[in-house]
Amino acid sequence: MFLKRVRIYLRRVFDIRTGSGKEETLDEISSGVSLKGFNFWMLVCSALIASLGLDTNSTAVIIGAMLISPLMNPILGVGLSLGINDKELLFRSIKSLGLATLAGFLSSVIYFKLTPFGNITSELVARTTPTLLDVLIAFFGGIAGIVSGSRKYKTNAIPGVAIATALMPPLCTSGFGFATGRWNFFLGGFYLFFINAVFISLATFLIIKYLRFPVKHFLDKKKERKNRRYMIAFLLLVVSPSIYFLYTSYLQHNEKKKIDLILNERMLKDNIDLLRSDVIRTDSVNYINIYHSGKVITPAKQNTYDSLLKANGLDNFKMNFKRLNISKDEVVNLSKEIVENYIKDIEHKTIQINDSLRGVRPMLLEQITKEVEYAFPEIKIESTGILSDSINAIMFNLGKKIQKAEEERLLSNFYNYLKVRYNKDTLILIQNHNKK
Repeated sequence: MFLKRVRIYLRRVFDIRTGSGKEETLDEISSGVSLKGFNFWMLVCSALIASLGLDTNSTAVIIGAMLISPLMNPILGVGLSLGINDKELLFRSIKSLGLATLAGFLSSVIYFKLTPFGNITSELVARTTPTLLDVLIAFFGGIAGIVSGSRKYKTNAIPGVAIATALMPPLCTSGFGFATGRWNFFLGGFYLFFINAVFISLATFLIIKYLRFPVKHFLDKKKERKNRRYMIAFLLLVVSPSIYFLYTSYLQHNEKKKIDLILNERMLKDNIDLLRSDVIRTDSVNYINIYHSGKVITPAKQNTYDSLLKANGLDNFKMNFKRLNISKDEVVNLSKEIVENYIKDIEHKTIQINDSLRGVRPMLLEQITKEVEYAFPEIKIESTGILSDSINAIMFNLGKKIQKAEEERLLSNFYNYLKVRYNKDTLILIQNHNKK
C-alpha cells in the first residue's frame, strides 16, 4: 500500500501531460511562426541591440536583446511540425527561420561595418567555441520552453528560456566575424547558433511526442507514409552533425580535465599557483595557455612539463606559460569577471587602451614605451590594458635569458618604475614566456 502511494505521488510530481492544451499550443506556435510586420522589426532591433551589447561588452544589453528576439517561435515550429507530421508547418517554420537568420545576420554585419569600435570583447570571444554545456543548456531550455508553452494556463518561463538558450548573440558574433574578416568568429558563432537551434527543436519534438499531440493524417495512406519518411530523413539530416559534435565535445571535455589534473598535481609540487588554463585548438598544433603566479618557469622546467604531457599521451599539445606577478590570494580578492575578461582579451591580443580610464595621456604612454626601451632593453612590452579604474596590466617578455637573481632584480625595478610613471599603487605584470 505504501509503495502504491509513493508511485501515485511520484506520477503526479513528474506528470506533464495533465494541464497541457494541445489545440491552444498548436494555434499559438503556428500563428507565431511567420516573420512579418512587427515581428520582423522586433528581430532587426534585437540583432542591433545584441550587436551593441557585444561591441560594448555589456551583459545587460545582450540579455535585453535576447528577451525581445522572436527567433524562438520558428525554432519551436520546426520541432512541433516534425512531432505532428505537418509538412506545411515545417516548410513555413524553415522559411521563417531562414529569413530570421538572414535578417539578424545582415543587421549585425551592417552594424559592425559602421561602428567606430568593432574591437574583440570577452562577450564575443565567449560565443566562438561551443561546448558540451551549451548543448545541454539548449536542450533543457528547449524542454522548458515547450513544456511551458504547452500549458493551458501560460507560465512566465519563456523569457528565462530566451535568456538561457541565447540565440541572437552567437548569430551577431557570426556577423561580427564576417564584417571584420575574422573567420573563426564567423564560423564559431554561427555553429553555436546552429547547435542551439537544433537542440531546442529536438527537445520540442521529443516533448510533443511524449505529450501525444494529435498527428496529422492523410486520406492517401501512401502519401502519409512518404511524408513521414521525409520528416524522419530531415530530422536525421539536421541532428546527425550535432550528435557528432556532442561526441567530439565530450572527448575534448575529458581531455581538458585530464590536462588540468596533470598540471594541478605537478604545479602544486613545484609551488606554483595555477590561476587558469585554456586549450586553443588549431589544425596542426593544440596550445595550452597557462596563467600562473609564483616561481618563474625556466626553459628546463618547461621541458619537464612537455615531457609530462607526452608521457600521458598528450604530445599534440604545446604549452604557453604566462606569469602574473600577483598571488592566488590576491586574484581571489579581485572581481572574478574582471580577471576572466582580461585573460580572454590576452588570448586574442585585443587588450583595449582607454586613456580616460587609465589616466595616461597618449603622449605620456608613448613616452613610457620609449623609456622602457632605453632603461630596460631586456624587456619588450607586448600589450597594455586595464582591469578596472585603478588596476593597470602590462604584458611583456624578456628578449634574452638572464640569471634568476638578475631577473628578479630587473622585474622589481621595472615594476617600481611603472608604478611611478602610471602614478598607481598597484599594477599587474604578465610575463609571457613564449615569444613567437
